[in-house]
Amino acid sequence: IPCSRPDLAAFQASSLIAILFCGFTGFYAWHISQTPHKRIPKTTEGRIFAYLKESHWLGTFNFSFQLWDFFISLTIPEHATPIMLTHHILAGLGGYFCMEYQYLHYYGAFFLGCSEISSIFLVFVDFSRYFPPTEGTFY
Repeated sequence: IPCSRPDLAAFQASSLIAILFCGFTGFYAWHISQTPHKRIPKTTEGRIFAYLKESHWLGTFNFSFQLWDFFISLTIPEHATPIMLTHHILAGLGGYFCMEYQYLHYYGAFFLGCSEISSIFLVFVDFSRYFPPTEGTFY
């Protein structure tokens, strides 16, 4: 069966790549290397202003992805809703502050990275919503 919406298929594939990078980078930083817990002082100032290389990467990647996602979403009617566009603006601002001002790196490792693990599965849920499985096939 040919793909009826190549724009949505390409969007889901692109999103999956970004989400995998953020999810695994955040998971590695938060749970495996534990850099937020080992390198950042356990003070309010440390959690707000301390620097983490992984969070800088995540902030840069998140800002870039949200900017791209905002403009791509304008071309896809299912994604061009006010709530989703506002989400992209606010998430992009979070990434920008993390990237540009070294702000909230402790929290960025989790919220810009590790929390994206759950979004990996949502990509497949969205894909199956736009391209429902055919009965009697593997997919």
